[in-house]
Amino acid sequence: PVQSLATPANVLAVTPLVGALKDSEPDVRRGAAYALGVLGDPRATDSLAATIKDPDGTVRVAGAEALKRIGDAKSSALLVATLKSGDEGARFQAIEALGAVRDPKAVAALATALEDASEAVRMHAAETLGRLGDARGVKWLIALALGKQDAQDAVTALGRVMEEATQSIDSETLQAVAHLESVTQLQYATIADDDTATMVEMPVDCTEVRKYALEELMRRGVKA
Repeated sequence: PVQSLATPANVLAVTPLVGALKDSEPDVRRGAAYALGVLGDPRATDSLAATIKDPDGTVRVAGAEALKRIGDAKSSALLVATLKSGDEGARFQAIEALGAVRDPKAVAALATALEDASEAVRMHAAETLGRLGDARGVKWLIALALGKQDAQDAVTALGRVMEEATQSIDSETLQAVAHLESVTQLQYATIADDDTATMVEMPVDCTEVRKYALEELMRRGVKA
């Protein structure tokens, strides 16, 4: 299998692995992308960038992971360009990879993805920015939580951000998180014996995200 070529010293494997990225079988393409990521050779960057548009989702993920491992300036630039792709899945995976590259230009590009046409891509960009300690992502998630339509998803994403990056987030933004109270999620529910579904507001538990923010503010000696 192509994965067997994935040893750091096996630089001669780059050419056949790049060729395998064009194989008709998704399993072969996925394995080749994985192996190239293990090798970490920048010569494979252009070919791996093309996998972000592969018709098979598992190949796209493998390609993004490989670019994350290589992590050079060229791979970052190619991933930024992918954010303009017409393929929602490619844009989503590009955000995933850019979050690992941690290049300043990559962070700026992630901020533009907050205006993406896809809700899933916007959400992923916001969470990724938040994990990088960028207040724009956290504030976007707070606004979404207060909007009621996707409050539960926003608070869940905030929880992952706060768990990972609380210490990197500025105090003003943490104060906004600490004040996340009375958040509700709009959803349909059947009341009593009435079979008619009615739109109701259900409370969303923000205890955990607020706790992260409050503890960090206390550590800094900043009032919530």
